[in-house]
Amino acid sequence: MALQLSQIHFARGEFKSTHAILKNLISRSTNRIPGEIYLLAGLTERTASNLQAAREMLASVKPDDPAFGAARYYLGDISLESNDPELALRYFESGQKNATEEDFSRLKAGQWRALRINGQDNEAARLLNDLERDSAGCLALVEIGRVLQLEADKNSARVAANLQAEPDSLATAPTDNSGRYCLQIGAFSDRSLALEFKKRFLDQLPDLAITEVRDLRGQFLYKVRFGSFVNPALARSEAKRQKKRLGLDVIVVDLSSADSGR
Repeated sequence: MALQLSQIHFARGEFKSTHAILKNLISRSTNRIPGEIYLLAGLTERTASNLQAAREMLASVKPDDPAFGAARYYLGDISLESNDPELALRYFESGQKNATEEDFSRLKAGQWRALRINGQDNEAARLLNDLERDSAGCLALVEIGRVLQLEADKNSARVAANLQAEPDSLATAPTDNSGRYCLQIGAFSDRSLALEFKKRFLDQLPDLAITEVRDLRGQFLYKVRFGSFVNPALARSEAKRQKKRLGLDVIVVDLSSADSGR
């Protein structure tokens, strides 16, 4: 009854009430607690941004419990949110054994996301091919398709914006200045070389742009950059992924520093 009541409060968005019921239930129970209770407690802590408490609750679900797959999925999702794709991969993979069909699909979709964020694009492509071959129509493919469509829409918008600009113009990178950090894949003393380099990778990085700066000797440099990040950890993670994908050195640039070129 307590679990049902807490589920009702959770569905209504009454998270404080949910937390109070579950906390009392967990602290007073002398028997083994069903994993569904820990699962709901973890989700409730997550809504309050108490990520460490959420992890502790979700990690309390035992491997033989029916809620184990769901708990591993949310542990992986929190790890992605915390910029730790390698840990997320371990959670997504460990939860697949004996998972329900729905949880298995979510775990596979999560595994695909983590592989891509970790720069393991070939492994992600193989996973997607296996799903399309063996599990056509599964929920994982629906989720992956949604992510890919969002990316395609975003890239189309960026490409359209770039096409409206002069092809040889020197746009300031990144085009979205909301973030303090961006990524750099090249720096040239020759403007034409920078433009050629930009054109070479523009299909893969639609927001690629060039920043014109002066070095300490007063000479012009043309730096090829993309992306916009508020969080430096996310910038480093994306730099790692793009380095594996492109085969290039990718550095994180702090745009607030004196030599950033802003």
